Order: sequence, then C-alpha cells, then structure tokens
Amino acid sequence: VADAGFDAFVTRNWTALAAGKTLALDFAIPARGSAYGFKVARHDEVAIDGTPALTFRLQLGGMLAWFVPTIDASYARDSHRLLRFEGVTNIRSSKGGQMTARIDFPAAAPMPIAAAALQDAMTQPLKSCTVAR
Repeated sequence: VADAGFDAFVTRNWTALAAGKTLALDFAIPARGSAYGFKVARHDEVAIDGTPALTFRLQLGGMLAWFVPTIDASYARDSHRLLRFEGVTNIRSSKGGQMTARIDFPAAAPMPIAAAALQDAMTQPLKSCTVAR
C-alpha cells in the first residue's frame, strides 16, 4: 500500500476493521525508499462536523511502534468516506524533515471548474513552496 492506497485498503477491509480486527500491511514510505510492516486497527469512534466516524490507526509493528509516530484516518461510519487525516506526511519542511499535519476533508461537493481556468492552471510553471510556522 502507498499513499492514497491506504484509503482503498480501509474500504476493502471495512467490515473487519470496524469490528475491531487488527490487520497487517506493507506500507510504502517514499521518503525512506522502502516499505515497512504496519498494522491497522480501529482506534476510536468520533463525530466530525456532526458525522459519526470511525478512526483507524496505522502504526509500525514490533518495537519500532514505540518510536515512530502513528497515522490516524477517520472515516464516516455510513459512507466510509475519508473525513480526516492526522499524522506524518510526505510533505517536507524547509529544513528537510517530514511534516505532521491534520487534514480535514469537508463534505461539500467539489465545485466544477471552467475549462479556461483549468487550461490556465495547467500552463503555470511549478514552483517550490515554503511553509510558515
């Protein structure tokens, strides 16, 4: 599993995870250039913006679990839609370290974009960014 593949893993294994079963998976860490053995388990039941949700925790297996931060992903109980991500990201700080973030995915439907605006965005050069603290 890599990056957004975790979402597919949770969706595919929803019944087992929601029931409290712990599942193992190899999760790719691009910053390390390798995959590591992780485990995923139901961690909490929460409400996010009034929506009942289950939080699943991704953490390294074995002794490394004591030293490496966990990743929590909260999904709507009914639709299984990702509502929140909390944990280490593949985004680098200006000092080169990986950043920890909380990312909320609001329920609002995406707004359509005009073809001209999309074309304009596609022609813009990519630039590095800095993160203010």
